[in-house]
Amino acid sequence: MKLGSDWGSTQSGVQSLWNRQDASGFARNTPFEAAQSFEAELGYGIIDARTTALWVPFITARAADGGGQSLRMGVKFTSGANVEAGFELGMLDSAQGESEHAIQFGGALRW
Repeated sequence: MKLGSDWGSTQSGVQSLWNRQDASGFARNTPFEAAQSFEAELGYGIIDARTTALWVPFITARAADGGGQSLRMGVKFTSGANVEAGFELGMLDSAQGESEHAIQFGGALRW
């Protein structure tokens, strides 16, 4: 189980470059809108005794000031220090009411 909280700017601001009509607001010491978010993750490790692999099904929920929230669920796989893989389904609801859905596959093979 993991619980956490973040305080600060919720985005890098790069997307705002394309949304502005001029360069106002980019001056130094311009205050940014700070936000707080909370995240909770619950997972359970299942060891495959035949291969010493670890399977971790998980679910993660995140909520931020202003109404933004996300929900992710999936499974992570680890076999020793050299093999990692994961599958994840996710949903993000922005504070403006827009929703995004994602399917993510990832992995790493080290030698």
